[in-house]
Amino acid sequence: HPDSGTLETIWYQRPYLGLDAPENLTSIDKSAKEIAELILTVRGELKSLENRIVIGGFSMGGGMAMHMAYRHNRSLAGCFALSAFLNETSSVYQDLRERPAGDVPPLFQCHGTDDDVIPHSWGAHTRENLSTLGVPITHNVYSGLAHELGRDELIKLKSWILQLLPDINV
Repeated sequence: HPDSGTLETIWYQRPYLGLDAPENLTSIDKSAKEIAELILTVRGELKSLENRIVIGGFSMGGGMAMHMAYRHNRSLAGCFALSAFLNETSSVYQDLRERPAGDVPPLFQCHGTDDDVIPHSWGAHTRENLSTLGVPITHNVYSGLAHELGRDELIKLKSWILQLLPDINV
């Protein structure tokens, strides 16, 4: 449990795991600041290739990636969220309502039907909300996949990234 006082490796604090759980924006934005600093470092190293950064993650990391792509840094090339979700009243939705999507990074989302940590329905709820708010989404459902990464999922993610970021001459 993230707020139990035990030391855990997590992206942000939350009172409990649930679609209806309130977001702890102080905690989310603290991690977002650290990620933004890393993105600035990478952009400085890439120089003319700064629009080729894709951010993503699995589970809570996917949720954090969606916060980065749709609240903090819409100039990213893409976002992926694997077995991830946003709370039903997520600030991401509010931000997209207040600042219409326009040119936002596309989202690659995957979820297993047998996920016993983040139910597939939570990912579907996230997809429906983001799609309604103008986020272009590539979505894949994996029958029988639990809260884990599947080989086919990773192959499709790789293909999506390669389509998003075609070869360039450096």
